[in-house]
Amino acid sequence: MKDQDNMHGISNRVSSNRTAVFEAKITHWYEDEAKPRQESSGRHQKTVAVELQNWEDLYTIPDTAKLLQALHRVPFYRYMIRYLVYTFNKELEKEAERQGMDCSQGWEERYAGCLISEREREAASGRLRYLTELVWNAFLKNGCKAVGRTEKIRGNLKGTQKWDREDLETVLYGERISTGNFFMLAFGLHMTYEDLTLFLQKVLKRSKLNLWNVDEFLIYICFHWIKGDRMAFYQWGKENWETVPAKEGIFSAPKQTAVIQTELDHILQGLEQTDSQESLEDISEAASDVLAGYKYLIERKGDYRRTALKCAGQRLGEFKELCQEDMEEYLFSFKEEQKYAHGNVRVVYDAEQGIRIPAGTRFSQNVKNKDGRQETVWYTALETVSGEPLQELELDINVICTKATAKHAKNKENIGYLPNKTVLETNLDGILEATAFHAIAKPVKKKTDPENDYHVTGVVRIACVPGTIIAEGSPFYAGGYTYLAAKKTVCEAVVEVPVKCEKEDWEATINQIQVCESSLKGLKRVGNTKISLRSAKDEEENRTGGSLYRYLYTPFEDLICGDNSISDKNAEYLPEILDGTMFSATKLWQIEKQKEIEITRNDILTLSFLAQMAEIEFDQSEYMEIQANANEADTIRQELFEERYADFLIQTNRDLTTCGFQGLYLADPYDCMLAYLTTCSEPLTAFRNLWAVYLDYQKNRQL
Repeated sequence: MKDQDNMHGISNRVSSNRTAVFEAKITHWYEDEAKPRQESSGRHQKTVAVELQNWEDLYTIPDTAKLLQALHRVPFYRYMIRYLVYTFNKELEKEAERQGMDCSQGWEERYAGCLISEREREAASGRLRYLTELVWNAFLKNGCKAVGRTEKIRGNLKGTQKWDREDLETVLYGERISTGNFFMLAFGLHMTYEDLTLFLQKVLKRSKLNLWNVDEFLIYICFHWIKGDRMAFYQWGKENWETVPAKEGIFSAPKQTAVIQTELDHILQGLEQTDSQESLEDISEAASDVLAGYKYLIERKGDYRRTALKCAGQRLGEFKELCQEDMEEYLFSFKEEQKYAHGNVRVVYDAEQGIRIPAGTRFSQNVKNKDGRQETVWYTALETVSGEPLQELELDINVICTKATAKHAKNKENIGYLPNKTVLETNLDGILEATAFHAIAKPVKKKTDPENDYHVTGVVRIACVPGTIIAEGSPFYAGGYTYLAAKKTVCEAVVEVPVKCEKEDWEATINQIQVCESSLKGLKRVGNTKISLRSAKDEEENRTGGSLYRYLYTPFEDLICGDNSISDKNAEYLPEILDGTMFSATKLWQIEKQKEIEITRNDILTLSFLAQMAEIEFDQSEYMEIQANANEADTIRQELFEERYADFLIQTNRDLTTCGFQGLYLADPYDCMLAYLTTCSEPLTAFRNLWAVYLDYQKNRQL
């Protein structure tokens, strides 16, 4: 029975004296990566505990420093290489035999290990090139050849990006991967639905497919039901989505993703038999009905908020209520006066590369002081901000109708009126889609019109290829009318970085900041919004939830009790664990107000941790029990911490799985760190101290 379990890949066990065993059957490629391994570092060998199998292993770690040294974030290429070895098992076994390798039981792991070693040594590898060629041929076989270009394959689902073999290698063997690139790999490799989901949850650390998103709805159908040409079906679905009329009665207007998935599976029973020999025409009628019903559902979802957003708002509310008194006390003692202006630096970056701007990064403005001498004013990034590599951009442009109209009381009566979500046509290169963001309805007088007539105006949301230039006067067409772009727009990838001015009582107007002190990969240029003293107080405190942000991310000088085990040397491990997990003040405010925003797995994990640990820290019942039984303090403390962890595991897994995310996973460094913090006497304080150390480390690294 033991051998059978190994064959099926039983892993991800978490257990304690008070916690049930959690098991999950997973495929070989993932099981192999989850095993502890030996890695070389110069002359030394070290064991990397990729996955801590149980609570006891975690609990026995003596301090935070030891934990930081043990944690290791698994790069994407390690999962992908192992997946490819098992996917192309037959071809690679023959290749391995030709190379004189032992192909007895378990050869796949040994072969994958060789490939991974070559990738990490950046050695020229015929093996990796051969593996890439197998993937290339799979893309061609699975209908993912670039349109009209036999020497390239699709680089995205829209077909606007094309990959050569070098591009494919970059994606396959990269440290990280974007969701868009991964979906393209999934189509090209004809992944199973189970492997697709495993990658999304455990490797990309996101939810399963979001069935309230049109693209992912179609992907779900492709991978769960279509056995033949998935790419052809996906393209057919995208083309027909815009024209198919909404149809009532197909779905019952569910409010949760799980419900719509159940109904969808029931409806699609007829498509299950689809294979590579059947044409789209054979299933088009049934599939069109599905699209029509789904469109009706989408158009009438009203105030629907994804389960993840609701869960995040609930946990944030619980946390705020529990820590309100402590937060007010802390902020009252916060001595900094509002003498330093706040605002945002706008960073334009290379969309192909992406960018990461660490907290503490400094930007500058050259000014003349009162004495007429040149002076440099510095602005410091308050949080780490990342811009993901993008295959397409989304932006809004203002347009005006060329045909004049009389001004009517009802907007619908104005000439040129277009309802919300109307699709506009254009011949401009690089534009993938143009849609009326709101109704194009507001009549204004056009200054260049000699008759001084009214023309309706509005906003069009553009999806386009990075670098696309929309000139002033560029035409768009819909409803028999022409609409012109109001001004020139360059489509660029931009992120906004919250900053604080280092000079007292100094403000900056728009785009006065143009220099970044650090040489950041992917950076093109910088500018800024208004950096004002008012935003330091009103914007942060009143509009965004800055009080909560300040409470969570305590300045190092206000470190509450400190963790002496985290030295400067050990702090260097923190970015790998904490990067990408920090809330912005704005996002905290958006969650509280239930704005339509993307909620990540780390968001749910963090808020679940905070709500539970705040309840523990401010309850004091554990402390009182230990004090009352001083002679058995160590035993009681261990039992309490085990019980605490068990409760944390159950509640956190409930929150994560309800939102469609992978449950608590000790192989992930951030998951493991939060689990470890539950062993602290004051876990919330430990969390805040950890961030204080991290932010101080990032600040000092920029100096």
